[in-house]
Amino acid sequence: MVRYIDKRIKITYGKNPEIENIVLSGHTLSDALNDFNTVSLCYAIIDTPHSRQFMTNLSKCNTHIDTNRYAFDWNMYPTYGHDEYLELKQYMNDTICILQDMPIQYTISDEMKLDLSSTDTEIDKLNALHLMFETVSVELRKIDLFAFKAAYPYLETINQLVHTIEHGIQRDTSLFNVIRVEGNHMHRTLLTDAEYETFDATKQGGDLVIDYGTVGKDMTAAWSSNDTDLIITQELKQQEYNHAMFATYLGPTELNENNLAYQYKWCEENNVAMYYPDYKDPKYRPGRMRIGRLVDITWENALELLLDCNCICGIEIIDGPKMINENNKDVICAAPWMHLYIEPTGKARPCCTHDLEYGDTTISSIADIWNGDPIKKFRKELIDGTNQDGCKWCYEQEKYTGYSLRTGLNNQYGHMISNDPTPLLQIKYLDVRSSNLCNMACIMCGASYSSAWHADEMSLNLNTTNQSKFINISEKTENDIIDSVISDELDLIYFAGGEPLITPYHYELLEKLISMGISNNVNLRYNTNLSTLKYKSVDLIERWSHFKTVEVSASIDMIGKRAELHRYGTDWKTISKNLKTVQFDMPNVSLRPQITVTALSIGYLPELLTYLIDDLELTGDHDIRFNMALWPDKLNPQLLTKYIKELYTNKLQSFLKNTDTKKISESVITIITTSLAQMNEVDKSENFNDMIDYLNKLDEIRSTNWKELWPEIANQVPINKINLRQVYE
Repeated sequence: MVRYIDKRIKITYGKNPEIENIVLSGHTLSDALNDFNTVSLCYAIIDTPHSRQFMTNLSKCNTHIDTNRYAFDWNMYPTYGHDEYLELKQYMNDTICILQDMPIQYTISDEMKLDLSSTDTEIDKLNALHLMFETVSVELRKIDLFAFKAAYPYLETINQLVHTIEHGIQRDTSLFNVIRVEGNHMHRTLLTDAEYETFDATKQGGDLVIDYGTVGKDMTAAWSSNDTDLIITQELKQQEYNHAMFATYLGPTELNENNLAYQYKWCEENNVAMYYPDYKDPKYRPGRMRIGRLVDITWENALELLLDCNCICGIEIIDGPKMINENNKDVICAAPWMHLYIEPTGKARPCCTHDLEYGDTTISSIADIWNGDPIKKFRKELIDGTNQDGCKWCYEQEKYTGYSLRTGLNNQYGHMISNDPTPLLQIKYLDVRSSNLCNMACIMCGASYSSAWHADEMSLNLNTTNQSKFINISEKTENDIIDSVISDELDLIYFAGGEPLITPYHYELLEKLISMGISNNVNLRYNTNLSTLKYKSVDLIERWSHFKTVEVSASIDMIGKRAELHRYGTDWKTISKNLKTVQFDMPNVSLRPQITVTALSIGYLPELLTYLIDDLELTGDHDIRFNMALWPDKLNPQLLTKYIKELYTNKLQSFLKNTDTKKISESVITIITTSLAQMNEVDKSENFNDMIDYLNKLDEIRSTNWKELWPEIANQVPINKINLRQVYE
C-alpha cells in the first residue's frame, strides 16, 4: 500500500520547432517556459525515507531565483518503427564520422559503424561504442578540456543512441525520459543497503525513479547486453547516490521479477566472482528506486499528449492538493475517487458499509456508473463537508477507536481527492464480493452474504424478498471488472464473502492478474473464515507467491465450542490448524485476525486474545484488528444487562492488569478499552430480551444451546421468555 507526501513534481514538455534531430536531448533553464505549446504532468512522491531524501536533495539543487524551478539536462527516449530505427543507425554513423574528424587523440574505427541494411541491434558494436563514450569522456577531460567541450555533445549523442538502439524495434509505444538537475553532485547522499533492497526491476507505466547518473554500465546492463569485457576490465559503474537525477516511464508494464535470478545465473556462467566476488551484494540488485507515480491522468493518455513533444521545458516542486480541510475533514472520504465496492447482486456502492447505490453493474457499465449522477453528487457533498448518514459506520468506529476505513483511505489516497466531478476511472482499491457462497452461518451475518443462512432466514421469516439461496455477480459484471478495473493502477484487492477461498471468480481474478504481469505490484487482503486452504486443484500458496503482499484477516471472535456456535459451521480444530499454518508455514503471508465484538464475544476476549498471543505469537501493535457489532442490533453489547456489563468490565480490566505487559500490544489494549467504552456508553438493556428471542430461535433451528456456553447471560433471562414458541406465536 502506497502513501504520498504533500509535495509533487511537475514536469512540463513542449514542441520546440528548433529541434529537428531524431535524438531528443538538451539543456533547459526553467526560469521561463518558452513560447511554444506545452503539456504538464504531475507525479505524487511516495512517502518513504529515500523519497523524502530525494526531495531534500532536489530542493537544494536550485540555482534560480524562483525556488521551485531548476536548470537541468534532459533526454527523451521514445520507441521507433522500422524506418526510424534505420535512421537512428545512420545518425550513429554520421556522429562517428564527426568524432573521427575531431582532434581528440583517440582512434575511432570504422568497424564500429552500424549496418544500415539490418535492424539487428548489433549489441557487440553498441558495447564497444559505449565503452568508447566512457573512455573518451573521462580521459579527454583530463588532458584537453577545450577538446572535451567541443566533443562532448557528440559523445553524449553516441551514449543516447546506444541506449535507444539497444532496445531494438519495439512493438508497444512508450516513452522513457531522463532529467539531470544542475548541482546534483553537490547535494547527494550515498545509497545504503536498505535503499538498494528497494530497487525494483519491473517497469510500470507512470513510474518516476531515481536515475543512475553514472557514465558506464552497471552489473545488470552488463548482463542484459552480455558485456563480459566490462567484467574482465572491472569497469562496472553501479548507482551510488540518491541524487537529483530521475527518470519517468510511460508505457506498458514490463515484468522483470526474475531478473535477479537470471543475473546470478549469468554471473555464475561467466565466472564474475573472479572479478567481483561481492556480486550478490545489495548494490548489484537489478532495477531502480521507485519514488513517485503519475497522478491525475493515465499513462496511456499522457503518452498520447506527448506524442508531438520533443523537449522538456521545465520542472517544479509544487504542493499537492489540499482537498481535506477544516470544513470537511470529519466527513470527506477518498473512496469515490479511488475505491469501488461491488456486492454479489452487482450493485456498486461507495464501500461495504454504505447503502448509497452508484448503479447496477448488471445493467450499466462500470465506466458509466463511475461518473454517473449518484457518485458525482456524493463527491460534491463530501467536498462541501455535508454529513453522510450512510457513513455512520465509520463515524462510530472513529468515535471509539480514532480510525476507520474512511481515515485509512484518506491517509493513503487523500491525494486523489479532487474538485473534478468526473475523475478518471483509476481504481486503486477494489472490494469485490462476487458471491454469497459460504460454508458458515455466523450469527451476525445473513443470507445476503452467506448462502448457508438462507434456510434459517426462511425459518425466521426474514427473507421477505424471496431472495434465492445463491447470489452471484453476472458474467457481464465479471468481464467488466476485468476489462475496466483490473490494470497496473490497482494497489489492493479485498476479497470477502461469502467465503472467498471457495469462490470460483476469486481464482479467475488471481489468474488474470498473474497473466497480465501486474500481480507482483498488487496487494491481496482477505476476510475469510479460514475453514479451508484448498480449492479443487489450485495450489493457493503458489498462487499467492506471485503477489506483492498477502494479508489474511481471519474472522475469529472466540475459541472452542463458543466459536462453533458464534460462527455456526466452524470446526474449531480445523480453524486452529489453518491459523497456525498461515502464521508459521507461509512466510509470504501475513496473518491479521479480525475480531467482531458482539454481546456474546465481548466477555470472552481474554480467552481469545490469550490464544492469539500465546499460540499464534501475535504480539505486534498491528497484528490484531477488530470491529464493533453495530449490526444486527440484537447482538450489540449495549443490550446487555447492568450485571453482565459489570461482570465483563471487571474480567477485561483484570486481563489487562494481570497479563504480562510484554505481551500486551497497543492493538490488544485498544480492543479491550474500546469494547468496554462502547458497551458501557449507552444502556439499551430494555431490548435485552430481543437478543434472547433471537438466540433461542436460532437454537431451535440449529439444534444448538447457547445457554450452556453463556450461563452468566442465561441466568439473566426472565422466566416468561423461556417458552420461545409462545413468543413467536
